[in-house]
Amino acid sequence: MLSHYSPLKVAENFRVLETLYPGRIDLGIGRAPGADRIASRALANGGNPLSVEDFPRKVSDLLGYLGDGLEPAHPFESLRAMPDGETQPVTWLLGSSDQSAILVAHFGCPFSFAHFINNRGAA
Repeated sequence: MLSHYSPLKVAENFRVLETLYPGRIDLGIGRAPGADRIASRALANGGNPLSVEDFPRKVSDLLGYLGDGLEPAHPFESLRAMPDGETQPVTWLLGSSDQSAILVAHFGCPFSFAHFINNRGAA
């Protein structure tokens, strides 16, 4: 449900958990809003949580905050998720399509296929 939160907020929350329990935290992210349209709009505070165009950028930013930083010239390149630690949570992507698999391959993350959502896409 990354669509409901800023990548920095997610990164900092999971950095706290990783600092408390090093090597024991996984972060699973997905594009789906996780609720019906009314609840999704309420969670987004009137915004558009269903925007698929923003998801790859949000994943990139999240991984940057957790890892070695954001790309040069990024408007927030000077930020890093805190607390900083020696390890970072393993970041998984949940998806139900070949587009999700392409995104995972691009970022080099582990992938969990949502067979329960789209059993036809498994092949």
